[in-house]
Amino acid sequence: MSKKKENTSKLSGEDMEEILNSPDKLKLYLDTNILIAYLDKSHKFNYEAASIIEPLKDRECWFFVNTIVVGEFIDQWRKLKKVSINNSIHTLINFMDNVLKHCLRGGSPINLDHVFSSYKKHSKHTKLLKVPFNDFLILNEAESIKNIKVITCDHGMFSAGKNILKKNIYYLPFKTKKGK
Repeated sequence: MSKKKENTSKLSGEDMEEILNSPDKLKLYLDTNILIAYLDKSHKFNYEAASIIEPLKDRECWFFVNTIVVGEFIDQWRKLKKVSINNSIHTLINFMDNVLKHCLRGGSPINLDHVFSSYKKHSKHTKLLKVPFNDFLILNEAESIKNIKVITCDHGMFSAGKNILKKNIYYLPFKTKKGK
């Protein structure tokens, strides 16, 4: 018996806005390292990544996979697994289409005005300004989504994100019975 999946690639702009702006929907923003930890069974944080994704993947939880995360994943996965770009793309699409029930992909357009306004807005957040450009953009995007929870294995991103996301950013290597 197969579970019916919602085709999230065909959501209207209004439906997408409703999800993004809803304070009631559970929304998780997955960083690149979470995707890699989940998909690579030998990764040191695979157990922790699975413990977050598995119980929520078939529920009414919306997973966000940003365009930057997609690019980072393709680049890192092909190097880690020594596979082709097409294999990396297929792995990610398969995960988004067949593992997650609700997955939104994409993000805000990256243009000069967006970059300038993001830096001006956060000019006093010194920790945020120290993270790599990709992480800076990811955190800025997440900040614009109501009630989003960001999950990362990147301690630098976590530390910087606490300034703007407060308690809505989580550092994955939490202590579990299996984890250290």
